[in-house]
Amino acid sequence: MGIHDRHYVRDQPPRGGSGSGPMRSMRMWSVNTWLIVICVAVFLIDGFLPLQTVEMAVHLNPDLTQEPDLSAVVGGPVEVLVWAPLTRGSRPADHPQREWLLGKQQLLTPQGQVVGWRELRKMRSLQSMLHFSTRRGFFEVHFWRFIGFQFLHANFGHLLVNMIVLYFFGGMVERYLGSKRYLAFYLLCGLFGALMYTLLNIGGYVAAEFFGVTKAIPGLLFNDFYKPLIGASAGVFGVLMAGAYLAPKATVLLFFIIPMQLRTLAYGLLAFALIMIITGGKNAGGE
Repeated sequence: MGIHDRHYVRDQPPRGGSGSGPMRSMRMWSVNTWLIVICVAVFLIDGFLPLQTVEMAVHLNPDLTQEPDLSAVVGGPVEVLVWAPLTRGSRPADHPQREWLLGKQQLLTPQGQVVGWRELRKMRSLQSMLHFSTRRGFFEVHFWRFIGFQFLHANFGHLLVNMIVLYFFGGMVERYLGSKRYLAFYLLCGLFGALMYTLLNIGGYVAAEFFGVTKAIPGLLFNDFYKPLIGASAGVFGVLMAGAYLAPKATVLLFFIIPMQLRTLAYGLLAFALIMIITGGKNAGGE
């Protein structure tokens, strides 16, 4: 039996409804189509919104004899770095992964004593409100970030790859599960992706702070708790694995050229993700 012979892959006639025009067409859109439209719309809209200055972390000087009263601290613009992405050659030596750090601002007491600094970043408006991080999403319980970050993308290439996977495999999974179950499945995959990121991030922090680990431990993430996490990759990966379960021998074209079975593609990408996590690759948190 080929993939197109399966009942959840074949095109289904529309059920019920009346009228015509664009409104009726939009009502007939599948959940998968809506997910793609929303992701693309969020990316485009955010591109026209103004940039926001976001506080990523606050650090106190380690040589202070006592912790200052932060309510009395003023963050005057005494030292603000140029707003520009750091290149590999200009990253701080002690923070090799913080290519997202764009500037810092000293924290001063009213008497002018430097007690620490803020790490700042310029982010797009929707990204600043919806991105997930261990600190804001988990510890500060910004529960909306568990869903919101799934509709954000860093750049056009990031968006394009995720939407291609949804376009080719999401419809098949939705027809098998039904619209409501498919939406729940997709969002839960993304939510548990954020939880797994948080778990590995906390593991890295505990290893470094409480056990004095100075070298990366395979599988743990030593990212800062404020490191932004965005993208639909967790939900998209769930859809891809579900498609491999439903039609494992279906033929797909890798890079639109190389034919292979869907299960081979899915398990290959899974293996790649695990290798990136274990070796601490550049996008280990995203994987």
